[in-house]
Amino acid sequence: MKKIHLQTITSTNDYAKEIMDTIAENTLITTDYQTHGRGHFSRHWLSAKKENFLGTFVIKSFLSMPQALMIATLSVIDVLDTYALNGEIKLPNDIYIKHKKIAGILIEKNHPNTYCLLGIGVNLNGYEETLATKATSLKKQLKQSIDIDDFTNRLIRTFEKNYHMTSQDLFIRFRKNVFKTQQVYEGEKGIESLQDIDENLNCKTKSSWVPCQKLAFLKHEKRNNYK
Repeated sequence: MKKIHLQTITSTNDYAKEIMDTIAENTLITTDYQTHGRGHFSRHWLSAKKENFLGTFVIKSFLSMPQALMIATLSVIDVLDTYALNGEIKLPNDIYIKHKKIAGILIEKNHPNTYCLLGIGVNLNGYEETLATKATSLKKQLKQSIDIDDFTNRLIRTFEKNYHMTSQDLFIRFRKNVFKTQQVYEGEKGIESLQDIDENLNCKTKSSWVPCQKLAFLKHEKRNNYK
């Protein structure tokens, strides 16, 4: 896999779009700092310079949104496992450790599906202190600084392994991790538990099947009647 690293850009996903015509088929773009990093629902992703992993895997072939999300989340889970850390998937696109967020995923595709961007942000050595009650980092969990280049190489290896897995095998692993802990969301009548999930990332609620991204999932947060 080809690697491109830059000191400062708006975001790795945005930069990938700018150079899409010249970029190699499978490329990882990383940066020391993003001026306009973002996550799900365009939420701002904050990260100090040279502290965390900020990258985008560019795949210039067809990947469905469910495939891309499963590859990205499981790759982060697998690399955390190499540090003896137990990561948990919070639907639809976050990774938690011990009830606190450590990573986020942003998948973007074009039409007619000629490329897929798998944006990944992982808190390695720092995170916004104002989010300390909700976020964590590898440094905080392991009590030592993390080498970003070493983490990047580990992530590339786990990504390439998962990229070549069948959709069925990906889903089996993804579903198993999702239901390691209770998945709850804000329903019309308060907090409800997820009943099931399918390979297209549709979630079964008490009343129907709906796309998982349309549900507001919670993870060990005190909200309404959930404790």
